[in-house]
Amino acid sequence: MLDGHLATLEEVLGHFASGGLARPNRSVRISVFSWKPGGQDALIRSLKSLTDPEFFSNPAFGNPGNVF
Repeated sequence: MLDGHLATLEEVLGHFASGGLARPNRSVRISVFSWKPGGQDALIRSLKSLTDPEFFSNPAFGNPGNVF
């Protein structure tokens, strides 16, 4: 995920649902789970609603340049 090997929200959520990777330091609280019907889609819609494309394309919020 953090290294970019999961490209989409669907892939990330699938990774979590499968219990993630087996690692020696993985918490015992992490386990496999199943989505209720429509649950994953609802979460993705909710997360995407937090993204404001106008903010990212607005030059007023762009790189301020070298201000120091």
